[in-house]
Amino acid sequence: MARALTTKQWIQAFYLAYFGRAGDPDGVSFWSIQVNNGVLDLAGVAENFAQQPEATAQYAYFHVVFNASGEPVTDAMYEEFITQVYQNLLERLPDAQGMAYWLGVLKNGESSPGAFIANIINAAMAGQEEDSSEDWGTICNKSEVAESFTDYLIENNIQWTQELSDQVSAILDEVDSTRDLNEVQQQIEEAINQVVGDDDNDTGDDSDDNDDNNDSDDSDDGDTITPRPGDETIAGTAGDDTLQGTAGNDIIYGYGGDDKIYGYGGDDAIFGGAGADRIDSSDGDDRIDGGDGDDTIYGGPGADLIDGGAGRDYIRGDAGDDTIFGGAGADLIDGGGDADLIDGGAGDDTIDGGDGNDTIAGGDGNDRILDAAGDDSISGGDGNDTIKGNAGDDSIDGGAGDDVIEGGDGDDTILGGDGSDTIDGGYGNDSISGGLGNDRISGSYGDDTIFGDAGDDRIYGENGNDHLDGGAGHDTIGGNVGDDTILGGTGNDLIDGGDGDDSMDGGDGNDHIYGASGDDTILGGEGNDTLDGYAGDDLIQGGAGADTIITGTGNDIVILDAFQSADKIVDFGRDGADKLYIDVATGTTGTNAVPGAGTKRSIVVHNAAAPNAVVNVDLNFSSAVALSSENYLFQANGKNSLLSLITDLSNEGTEAFSGFALGYDRGAGKLYLFHVTAAGGGAFNITATRTLVTIGAWTTLDAGDIYIF
Repeated sequence: MARALTTKQWIQAFYLAYFGRAGDPDGVSFWSIQVNNGVLDLAGVAENFAQQPEATAQYAYFHVVFNASGEPVTDAMYEEFITQVYQNLLERLPDAQGMAYWLGVLKNGESSPGAFIANIINAAMAGQEEDSSEDWGTICNKSEVAESFTDYLIENNIQWTQELSDQVSAILDEVDSTRDLNEVQQQIEEAINQVVGDDDNDTGDDSDDNDDNNDSDDSDDGDTITPRPGDETIAGTAGDDTLQGTAGNDIIYGYGGDDKIYGYGGDDAIFGGAGADRIDSSDGDDRIDGGDGDDTIYGGPGADLIDGGAGRDYIRGDAGDDTIFGGAGADLIDGGGDADLIDGGAGDDTIDGGDGNDTIAGGDGNDRILDAAGDDSISGGDGNDTIKGNAGDDSIDGGAGDDVIEGGDGDDTILGGDGSDTIDGGYGNDSISGGLGNDRISGSYGDDTIFGDAGDDRIYGENGNDHLDGGAGHDTIGGNVGDDTILGGTGNDLIDGGDGDDSMDGGDGNDHIYGASGDDTILGGEGNDTLDGYAGDDLIQGGAGADTIITGTGNDIVILDAFQSADKIVDFGRDGADKLYIDVATGTTGTNAVPGAGTKRSIVVHNAAAPNAVVNVDLNFSSAVALSSENYLFQANGKNSLLSLITDLSNEGTEAFSGFALGYDRGAGKLYLFHVTAAGGGAFNITATRTLVTIGAWTTLDAGDIYIF
């Protein structure tokens, strides 16, 4: 059966979303009356919560909007609010897609804070029978438990206190879609009974006189302590204190409780101690230690040293070269202006370096690291991190984990590290190394240098004249626009040069290389490769292995090394004056230069030229070589075409040919033999052993002669 929220439960859901607590009786009553009398609808209630003092004290986002007009609202502030709402309502963090969406709509003004919360609740309600069943169950259970607590206080005439609320909030944190609500109700009643009658939290503004050392004595719980001007040592209590420093160099201890500490001027040393403290050090080069608890810390102008300690802290360094340590917990850190040193520590941190040349380390956890401007050095550390360099020439190391890295503007140096990373260099001439893992790397704009390293990587140069190296693994590499240099490395690679005059080398492995448009140079390297020049005047060399070569359009040149097994050439001469060069004696001399002597080898020219066109074959000999039909058989694949053999005799010697034959038996086949290099050429012999035409034995041609039969 579908579940729905009552008006009071909706209001409880707003309290939970914003503050992570159940509504107090007075507050729930007030907002219920507003709705019942038609003063506000539920959307209006959700909107008004953001302006309440509790909200502006808890969230830097609302503090800036309502109390500090003119200050910028950073991405980190939006993300703190979004993350806390998800955690409070759903007991989980937002996924990357959800975070990106809500950050965008809040930042662009397409959604208000109240509408954001209402949308989260409504989306869970709409999907309660499908994917959102757990989220909706958690919201309903939390709202019912919160309502039960508030009603219990009213029915038993119990005064609401912060201590009671904190006790119940701890219980609410454990409520999800699977909890037994009767068991939870019993826990709440036991917690109330433990607190009621044992509340000794004093309030007041008492402050003892200071002695000659200007020290302020410990005060009662919950005091507001304002010392006289001068350098002070100020100590709070175990309660929720408000501690105010002076314009001098103060030392302030919050001790226990959720304290509010204001350093004001001077170089202050502030120790929050246990509890969820709010610390504002103001001007000066301050030293701040938040201690345990979920603290909110503002460094203010000056070169501050800030340690959030344990807990989920919000830290803003503000102006000055700050050093910030998040400590344990999922912290939200904003460095502010100038060159900051930031270490997130353990936990899933969100870090915004702000302006300036910052050094940022995410530490352990799945961190989200942003930077507005400056030449930054960023290390993600362990975990699946999201890193955005933005403007500046950044140095980024993702570290271990499956990271998402965007270099942004500037000439960035990016190392993915261990894990299957997704990297986008952005604008600028970037240098990127994927590291271990199956990475996806895009250079985007600029002349980028990309090394995939180990793993089955997907590498895309995009725009610019890029240098792309797949490294080890079965890689997919695309050059796209620009005159690219692409190396496949080891593995069976798939390479697409894209537009431009590209140079591609498949390296080891059975590679597939596609030249696309442009005058490309394609080297197959080791392995049984498929090489497709497509458009343009391409130079294609198969290298070792049984290669398949597709020339495509344009005036292409194909070079085959002395091969160990049959190579295939497709579309040879169909569009353009293609030429085939065969190097049968590279680096060696004599008859042994022909591999596989005594065994027929064949080069098959598939779909060659149109009828009566000419296919050119150039045999490059480094010295005297004996060839026969037992060695190589050239075939035109049944086409009615002319087959020409062209020899380059730049070295002196005697080359003997016998038994060359056309590989088809229809049409008027003709065999042309040309001697095209006169300079340095010596005499050579042709011996006819098969009857195409009768030319006689041991016919001799001198250098420069042409013989046609």
